[in-house]
Amino acid sequence: MYFLNGLIRAGLFSISLVEASSNGPYLNTNNYEQLRAAAEMAMKNLMSYYTPNSQGIFNEAQMPWHESGMVWDLSFDYAKWTGDTQYLSTVTEALFHQSRDDAQ
Repeated sequence: MYFLNGLIRAGLFSISLVEASSNGPYLNTNNYEQLRAAAEMAMKNLMSYYTPNSQGIFNEAQMPWHESGMVWDLSFDYAKWTGDTQYLSTVTEALFHQSRDDAQ
């Protein structure tokens, strides 16, 4: 639960920097449903940057290759803490592509 709480706080902090609003979104960190909903929105946004490819990595113009691995690890943690497994097939496929010798 601490991981999920930290993930949400980091996501909201980054959103608040982008929005530059003095009235940022409110999140009750003691409310599991609010945390889960915020994590779901953050994960959906993060995964929107990934387009399946033969290398199993994000577009390197947007994200260095090694950060793809961080996102895949985050996806497993997200599934573990929320029970939402909708991204695991995408992650599994990406990791499979990364493990192949002929990945280009």
